Amino acid sequence: MKSTIRRLALFTLVLSLPLLSGAAMLSCADPAAPAADTTSPRAADVTPAIPLAAGDPTPEKDETVYVSLALSGEVERIEVVNRLYGMAGTWIEPDPYLTLESLTDGIQPVREPGKMRVECPEGVDVYLQGTLDPATPLPFGVEITWLLDGEPVPA
Repeated sequence: MKSTIRRLALFTLVLSLPLLSGAAMLSCADPAAPAADTTSPRAADVTPAIPLAAGDPTPEKDETVYVSLALSGEVERIEVVNRLYGMAGTWIEPDPYLTLESLTDGIQPVREPGKMRVECPEGVDVYLQGTLDPATPLPFGVEITWLLDGEPVPA
């Protein structure tokens, strides 16, 4: 039983949560268009996504959230990996990250107060990794109960 508990000691949830870091407020702006107001928290104030060309899919973002938990179920670390694809131009969205780095060679996000901007070359998938404050609310709760011979034991 101890080996099972040891194996469970490092417990990580992997979730796909597109709204955790404000993805609903993202923008793919036309570089020739005037800059959009991205200081407002309302999605209506953000420039809508623009396809690359007629028939091309709308620019998209995949977001994978990795939550590392303590034995008690308390959040210890939140890592987010974003994939921006199907676009060329500037991608602007809120920046809730403590740390942010590009996982794509030659592309660096520009951080401004409350937002980040990424220049995305056509045909290149851009990957970004950020760390969120562990106190960031998750859209679900986690409760872990440890049992030994069917009886609850403290973590």
